[in-house]
Amino acid sequence: MRLVELEELRPGPATEKSWVFKGDAYKYTSNRGIIEQELKEIKDRRTIIEFLAPGYKSSPSIVISADKNYLELDRPVDWPGLQGRLFIQYRFPGYPYSYLVTNFQREDASSIVVSYPELLVVNERRQFFRIPVPSGCLLVVPKKAPVKTGKPGRKRVPVRFAGSIKDVSLGGVCFYLEPRRFAKPPPLRARIGPLRLVLKVNSQKIWDEFEISEGEVVRSKETSIDNKRWFEVALKFILKGNEEKKLYEYVRLREIELSKTSDGP
Repeated sequence: MRLVELEELRPGPATEKSWVFKGDAYKYTSNRGIIEQELKEIKDRRTIIEFLAPGYKSSPSIVISADKNYLELDRPVDWPGLQGRLFIQYRFPGYPYSYLVTNFQREDASSIVVSYPELLVVNERRQFFRIPVPSGCLLVVPKKAPVKTGKPGRKRVPVRFAGSIKDVSLGGVCFYLEPRRFAKPPPLRARIGPLRLVLKVNSQKIWDEFEISEGEVVRSKETSIDNKRWFEVALKFILKGNEEKKLYEYVRLREIELSKTSDGP
C-alpha cells in the first residue's frame, strides 16, 4: 500500500461502526473494539513495527505499553524527529502488512509516545494459495463444555456446528453451512474456536483430524449451489504452537496429490 493512500484516509461515522472496504485491496476502521484486539495481538506477539514517512522507514521498534489514550513505542535509533500524523507499519507472520494511523505526542531518549490509533488499515491481497479439498472434509466447532452421557467417566463432546470445507490454505479455510440450522451466518470479525479440521488427501479415507485454536471471520455471505441455499464462510486462522506445522503437512500432501491428477478433488 502506498503512503499517499494512507495519508488520504480519515475516520468517520462508517469507520466507527466496522470496516470500510476499498475493493479487494484493503480495508480500514476506527472501531475501538477492533483496534484494541489488534493492539493486544501486537503486544502479545511482540510484533516488530516501523514508522513510515515520505522517504523514510524507521529501524525496527516495538510497542512498549498502551492505554485508552496513547501508545508508547521503543524509540528507533534512526528517529528523525517526526511530528504530526504518524504511520506505523507491521506484519504478523504469513499475513500482509497492516498499518496504524496515529498522531505524535512526545518523545524522550528511549521512547516515542503517540495518540491512540485513529485508524487501523489492513491489506487484503491474498498471501496463500488455496487448496481445494475432496468431498467429506469437515470443519467442526464443538461446544465449549462437554455433556455427561450418564456413563461413569464418559462425556460426549457436542457439536456447535459443522460445515463442509471448500478449500484450505496456511492462512485460513472456506466452508459451507446449511442455512436451515442457522438464522444468519457468523458476523464479520467474529472469533470462532477451537476448530477441528477433518481432512482427506483423497476421496477414500480421512488423512487426519486436528485442532486449530481459533479463526476470525473474514467473509460471510449467502450463496447458491445446485439451486440450494448455503452460507459461505471464510476464516483467517489464528495459529498457535505447532498448528502451522500440521497444516503445512496437509497442504503439501494435497498439492502433491493434485499435481498427479488432472481431474482435481
